[in-house]
Amino acid sequence: MDGEGSISIVRVAEKNHPRYFLALNVSNTSKTILDDMKQFFGGIGSNILGRVRVSGRKPVWQWTVKEYEAGAIIERLLPCLRLKKTQAILALEFLEKRKPVENQKRRFGVCNSELQKRERYYLKMRELNKRGNRETSPRAGRPKKLETNV
Repeated sequence: MDGEGSISIVRVAEKNHPRYFLALNVSNTSKTILDDMKQFFGGIGSNILGRVRVSGRKPVWQWTVKEYEAGAIIERLLPCLRLKKTQAILALEFLEKRKPVENQKRRFGVCNSELQKRERYYLKMRELNKRGNRETSPRAGRPKKLETNV
């Protein structure tokens, strides 16, 4: 997970306001490895064939799990994570502190303060996931203590 995966909070633009959700992705050129991971975690998620970005290279497969299923997997992986431990803690906090939406179809049940809180989580995760981020770089050693104050 630390080397081939990502933990992210995704923001999707919608008509009335953005929607935010947790996503766990693992990429590999071996579909078999991802199929094994999917089975190990109870068959949840989906394996998708990604596009070949550079000609002559193998295609990349991606296993994706979202929301509370992703949270359950992250909880199981948390003791083993080194580089992505900070992102894992933030992801679990995002799920725990997020207020449920009253009306799932129209999403009118989310107030502005809740949307602002979700946006702060999204931005914090985005900062943690930047390429070359000092906090998650292998040279940086252990991840820094998380200061969410979200």
